[in-house]
Amino acid sequence: MRKEESFEAIAREWHEQLSGRWSDCYGEHILRRLESYVFPWLGKLPITQVKAVDILDCVRRLEHQRTYSTARRVMQSCGQVIRYAILTGRAETDVSRHLSKVLVPRIVKHAASIKSPREVGALLRAIDGYDGRLVTKFALRLAPLVFVRPGELRQATWGEFDFVQREWRIPAGRMKA
Repeated sequence: MRKEESFEAIAREWHEQLSGRWSDCYGEHILRRLESYVFPWLGKLPITQVKAVDILDCVRRLEHQRTYSTARRVMQSCGQVIRYAILTGRAETDVSRHLSKVLVPRIVKHAASIKSPREVGALLRAIDGYDGRLVTKFALRLAPLVFVRPGELRQATWGEFDFVQREWRIPAGRMKA
């Protein structure tokens, strides 16, 4: 077996090919998950010898720790690596294609939302009465005015603000979509 045909080598190649499309943070998360939860068990295996049960074993370890979301993401990344290997001529079948059917089902829990003006008023009064860190207080007061994700607000830089046009332009690479 050539070293570049191992699961880990192909996964790192796949990651490098796609990382330009992702935010730095997202790309780091994917690679860290593979390094932590997949490479120790599958990394040295030739990609052609990786079986569905091998991937399932990695995923089950995470499910036993009750990290279901991470388990699902790890499984998806493994599948993407295998499909990349197929496209580059180093594998023939996607052994991960049916694994999602055996994962612990997602439990969808909808976050509470505020729907009435009275509830909005109560939230704004609660924010106004917040007595914690000053920077947190300012962020809480600004959030209802700009309607951005918390990460976009926390990572804002002065260069993103045009005070003449009264605009805040968040770089696409930092936005979720």
